[in-house]
Amino acid sequence: METFGFRSYLGVPILLKGEGIGALVVLSRTVKDFTERDVFFLQQLAAEAAVAIHHALLFEELRRLNDDLERANQESSQFLARLAHEFKTPLTVITGLLEVMNMGTTGSLTDQQKAAMSKIHDQCEALVRLLNDLLNLSRIKAGAIPVEVSPVIMGEILRSLEPLVDELQRKSGLHVEWDVEPDLPVLMTDGPKVEAVLRNLIVNAFKYTSEGKVGIRVTNRPETESVELVVEDTGRGISPEDLPKIFEGYHQVRSTDSAQGVGLGLTIVKKYLDLIKGTIDVESVPGSGSVFKVTLPRVIQA
Repeated sequence: METFGFRSYLGVPILLKGEGIGALVVLSRTVKDFTERDVFFLQQLAAEAAVAIHHALLFEELRRLNDDLERANQESSQFLARLAHEFKTPLTVITGLLEVMNMGTTGSLTDQQKAAMSKIHDQCEALVRLLNDLLNLSRIKAGAIPVEVSPVIMGEILRSLEPLVDELQRKSGLHVEWDVEPDLPVLMTDGPKVEAVLRNLIVNAFKYTSEGKVGIRVTNRPETESVELVVEDTGRGISPEDLPKIFEGYHQVRSTDSAQGVGLGLTIVKKYLDLIKGTIDVESVPGSGSVFKVTLPRVIQA
């Protein structure tokens, strides 16, 4: 201190959780009698410094944990993608064999055998859909699904979904109401994603409806330069506590035998709509059904 010309010194410890991690020092080139007020003031500064250092250490720890979680999430997505690919191969073989057997190639089948094989085939198809959902979700998380903008005619998308709706109606016995406004505008958007959104909402409506109807409505909204897609049902509905969670991954409300899956359909719907700048609103009354309303802009940028 004398070498640099300092004549007075005051130092107080910087304490973090009772342990000294440093010191706050005041040096003076003149002889100075430090008062208790000076000591108290410096102690307050040291306490503030300890808090700031503590926050900085916590932030660094959180950043490291976040990096670890991100790596774990990427590894989990990659694992799910590989697992889905591995499962799809044997399922494809099984469904192929079932179709060959149903054609009578391996011999005639009784009605009871045909009914059993039909159930096996349906379960295999359900597994394939689940695996496709897992693959799509892992691709979305990895940012591997681009948005491909092209002219989209809603009438063509609806016609492509008619066989699915007819099959779901045949199995469920539900009444289906179509209400499609004529002369809908051509959209500049990602057609396959729009179809996937509508497909998932329709399947979801049938899944949670045991009696009544499923309605599909498409309306032009020129005042907002958008098209509105509505899928409504008279099913079990969604409780208020479940409503904020339905778009989270792997969340499913009150699973039943008719409602199979792990709750990825609505997650993918929300992710796809985020990609194509669409929005979704849900209204639901437990025991009375649900209404899912999707709004798609007429034009999005590539």
